Amino acid sequence: MKTTISIPARHFTIVTYSLLLTACGGGGSDGGGGNAGAVGTGSGAPVATTPAPPAAQAPFTIVPGVLSGKYLAGYPTAIKATASPNTTLAGTLYFRLDDDNGVIVSADISANADNTYAVSAMPSATKASGHYTGAVVVNVCKDASCTTQIAGAPFKVPYSIDVISPNGGTVAANVTALSGLANARDWSGFQGDASHTGMVPVTLAPASFTARWTHETPAIGAEQLRISDIATGNGLIYFSTNPRYTEKRGYALFALKEQDGTEAWRRDFSSLPYPSTNAPAFANGRIFMSAGSQTSSSFYAFDAANGTTLFAKTVSEQWNRYPAPAVFGNGVYLGGGIYGGMYGFDANSGMQRWLINERQVGNWTPAVDETHVYNYQNDRLLVNDRITGAPVSQVLGLEDLSFYGITPMLGAANNVIIAGSKAVVNFDTGANKIRWSVGGSYHVGPAYDNKTIFVLRDQSIALQALNEADGSLAWSWTPPAVAGRWSGNVLLTNNLVFVSTENTTFAIDRATHLPVWTYPAGGNLALSSNGVLYIGGQSSITAINTR
Repeated sequence: MKTTISIPARHFTIVTYSLLLTACGGGGSDGGGGNAGAVGTGSGAPVATTPAPPAAQAPFTIVPGVLSGKYLAGYPTAIKATASPNTTLAGTLYFRLDDDNGVIVSADISANADNTYAVSAMPSATKASGHYTGAVVVNVCKDASCTTQIAGAPFKVPYSIDVISPNGGTVAANVTALSGLANARDWSGFQGDASHTGMVPVTLAPASFTARWTHETPAIGAEQLRISDIATGNGLIYFSTNPRYTEKRGYALFALKEQDGTEAWRRDFSSLPYPSTNAPAFANGRIFMSAGSQTSSSFYAFDAANGTTLFAKTVSEQWNRYPAPAVFGNGVYLGGGIYGGMYGFDANSGMQRWLINERQVGNWTPAVDETHVYNYQNDRLLVNDRITGAPVSQVLGLEDLSFYGITPMLGAANNVIIAGSKAVVNFDTGANKIRWSVGGSYHVGPAYDNKTIFVLRDQSIALQALNEADGSLAWSWTPPAVAGRWSGNVLLTNNLVFVSTENTTFAIDRATHLPVWTYPAGGNLALSSNGVLYIGGQSSITAINTR
């Protein structure tokens, strides 16, 4: 069904002042008459031809070049773009948009302060779930009836729009056979493992990357379930879901098959008196996670293959949310406590080894090495014995580095790095002091490899590579403005740095510091032992083959 959208002229009254140019001349001056443009026909008599005039440039450039969007069936959301004039505009212009497919049903355009125009296109609320492609024909008219158009109009703007089923589900793309990738490991939880470096020691060829499948979570009402960080293992991926806070449904742990994105199993926590879920961790064939709040809080272990409960241990908790537990050896370490704190559990039996009472902050998980557990609380780095939980040391940091807790990252020996809303700080745990700090607001999820710290700067948005020794800048890269703000973590391989913004994932070459691959989806990143890259958005997961 075709839709025609007429936009009121009040949005497009453009008054400009320009010089009146008068062309002067008389006669040709190309060096002589002759038969310009004559083409021999083989008969000896040239035939004069007139070259076709070049196509007029469209009067506006639309960024992005393709109107892309995704929305839940019945609940459309506006698609935003920016229109930049390619010519001097004067007088009153009238815009009309035509879509033969009836996907775009309304639009609005308004002037920005920088001589560009904000475009807001609204898709149909009645389209069934599916993928829609087409083009909007943009008519730029000199009169309200659109009998005369300006040079270069009409022109087309393509669109690619996904309408999501309220039941969710998976759409396959390039589902090839899976096999283990040498030197890759299971992505255990937050930033890959208990050191949280986000580093996978493999070398990847971006030219080989292809989309494998995309999974969408089911919806409750007008909103899809939100997903946690992703863990991988045993040929499955794991994540938890949360609905809006007002809902009592949708709190679950999911396991999907890496092969095709279909569901392997799930566990539901919605029947708890105070339901909630935190992100899962995978290790040694088990899934570890905490779920529930107040009196219904428990720490769980499940069989990673089938979801069978192996143990459920009551813990004290209020309403804080945490990333995945950190698993090291036969221990599992996680935030908790009725007024804040940290637990240590035996990974095999579920026996509680210790509980440390600390400040009541959420959104963190500890870092762990062979001997110590590290966590950052408000203004100090706390170091505890991994086996007993006994305090070893604390290093005063920067006051109010973050309103929430911050997950530490382990660098070289005696280097513990924190990236917060006020600075990046490297703690010297041998000397119990700050080694250095770099001011600025930084995103969650830095990464580390070979004496270099990779951080996402939120102010003056940039990926920065800092030298571990002194915090000096080794190099940086800035995404295009149209990509939006940072969304997700840094993931490293031997040759690439993966980062995500609100709508795009980039692979940056570590040698040239230039982007070598992009994908139009953003979110939290994970790389499995089968070499599948996962982009976890708010309510969707995209799987990318890396070979």
